[in-house]
Amino acid sequence: MLLTNVWPIVLASIATTSENPTRFEWQKLLISSFGPGITTALLVGLFSWLFNRILERQKRTHAEELLNIGSNLNKSLQEKLEADRSERAELLEHLRRDIQDALASRARRAEYLRAQITSLYGPLAFHLESTAVRHNCATDMIEAVTRLKSAFDGQSPNSLTKEREAKIDSTIEKYQALTLESVSATISLLKSNWGWLDEADRPAIVDLMKNADRFDTETKTTDDYARIVAMYESTVSGKAILNPPNIIPGPLAAYFQTRLNEKQQELSGLTVSPVRAKAIEKLAS
Repeated sequence: MLLTNVWPIVLASIATTSENPTRFEWQKLLISSFGPGITTALLVGLFSWLFNRILERQKRTHAEELLNIGSNLNKSLQEKLEADRSERAELLEHLRRDIQDALASRARRAEYLRAQITSLYGPLAFHLESTAVRHNCATDMIEAVTRLKSAFDGQSPNSLTKEREAKIDSTIEKYQALTLESVSATISLLKSNWGWLDEADRPAIVDLMKNADRFDTETKTTDDYARIVAMYESTVSGKAILNPPNIIPGPLAAYFQTRLNEKQQELSGLTVSPVRAKAIEKLAS
């Protein structure tokens, strides 16, 4: 297009020159004709080359920025995923440790309860119940004798003779001896296994031990026992001067039977089946 525009200029220049132009004139003519076009073409080409360089540089810059943005975004996502993975792993580790601690705590509590039941609460409930039952046997015999004496006079063939009454008294004494034997076994058990007793249960046991010591001491004080009995029977303002020792643990036996049942139920709740134990162990690991 540039050369097409130049040819009219060249033809016009030839027409205005002499018929036989010299070489210099031809050179001058060509320069004056092609110079502006070439110059324009060079400038256009130069600017086009510069524009392409700038455009290429901008493309390269934008491409690098996009790559950096993509790389940074990918890195950020990777860091976030890694942080989430680490957080989940930490939470799972805490959960695993909590489960293991809970299982260990349950196992320790179950072992402690099992030792309490075996060493103290089971035998203690038995001895207290045995004491109450043996005392009831003696009491039933005493009440039977009292009813016989009140129902029949000495002339009746069904009335008690001295021989029959002596035999019944001997039986009653045997029951009383068995009762004292149970009390002694209870005290021995408490002495050897006192550490397994719960703090809340100690006041009642201390009261039983006090009454057992009083009974053993006061009944063996043969010289002054009559005076001691008189003190039991004496009152001041309607109140006994000294209450007799009570070694018959009826309510206490019921209380410790309840305590034994409570501990057995708690132990049953802490103990899991083998299948469940394996499932919990697998979850914790």
